Amino acid sequence: MPPETLATQKRRHQGLVSRVSKVEEHLRRPRGRREAAAGRQSAHNVLVLALATALEIVAAGYAIMTTRSPDISWQMRALRVLPMFLVPARAALIYSTITRLTKIRKASD
Repeated sequence: MPPETLATQKRRHQGLVSRVSKVEEHLRRPRGRREAAAGRQSAHNVLVLALATALEIVAAGYAIMTTRSPDISWQMRALRVLPMFLVPARAALIYSTITRLTKIRKASD
């Protein structure tokens, strides 16, 4: 039988409840990290969605305000409504670029 060390003496004096709680603590830490990462991702998605929605509202308002005049030709009217379609396309492009860069950065860590 090997000689008892301080660690084995402490372990022998610990009860079943304290051992189980240590195991639970080791299991809880990675779960907490995952939940924190998911929370940050959700906050990021909400922020991007809010920004895209605000830009879309501004583009729609601009299109409505600039095309109200009845004496505008159809070419000019189409040109003034164009930002309403370009803003979502740009937002999607920017979002996909940021997502790719974030994935690359996480992969390099």
